[in-house]
Amino acid sequence: MIRKVPLSIILSLCFLVPGLVSAQGEGRGEVEDESKMFHELGFSYLLQGNRAKARELFQKAAAAKGQYADISRLQLIRLLALEKRKAGESRLPQVRAALKKIEDDSWLKQAWYAAMRSLYDYGEKEGALELALEMPQRFPESKMADAAALLAAEIMYERRHLSAALDQLLGIVNKHPKGDGEYTDDAYYLLALVFNTPGEYYSPRKAYGALLAFRRFKDRRAFKRSIRLEEARRLLEQLSRRQ
Repeated sequence: MIRKVPLSIILSLCFLVPGLVSAQGEGRGEVEDESKMFHELGFSYLLQGNRAKARELFQKAAAAKGQYADISRLQLIRLLALEKRKAGESRLPQVRAALKKIEDDSWLKQAWYAAMRSLYDYGEKEGALELALEMPQRFPESKMADAAALLAAEIMYERRHLSAALDQLLGIVNKHPKGDGEYTDDAYYLLALVFNTPGEYYSPRKAYGALLAFRRFKDRRAFKRSIRLEEARRLLEQLSRRQ
């Protein structure tokens, strides 16, 4: 189930590492992991809105090669997406360079997804599409691969590259024939949009069927928070009148 990604999504990832934020008074004496110290300081500056200082400290944490080096690199990737750029200037080369420095595969998956979503959210859709198309090839077993395929399909649909969008969406649906994929419901919703678009694939009947399939996921806890619900309800009403 896709939901709106808040600006603070990467901040929340910090808490995946046990003991990330030290209790008051902890850490006096010898510091065993400089990456932890620099990351926690960087995190505190980020919460205060001081991105420049946070970036400086995350860079030091990444260079320290400790337990917190990779999550600091992930934070740096997120900050890259927030930087103002000249018209036509891409963040993608810097993002790729940052991704190459991440050593742990589990963090790399999260950083790749964060980079992809950040580029999309801040308007650099070409770079987002490039990373989204690569992710399922690079991490085929990760559930984030479906998220990447879904984002690629969304960008392709926006550009009216319907055949390419269909390939991505049917790939998600066919991968989870029992409907147990986390993003299968969103894939059905986008399929409905594709089938409801005038052109080669226009089919109100298929669009209606895709929306009925979308509604089969209504018992999921996350479904009620889906950003698709109201749009799906309106479209289903329109298609019902055509049946």
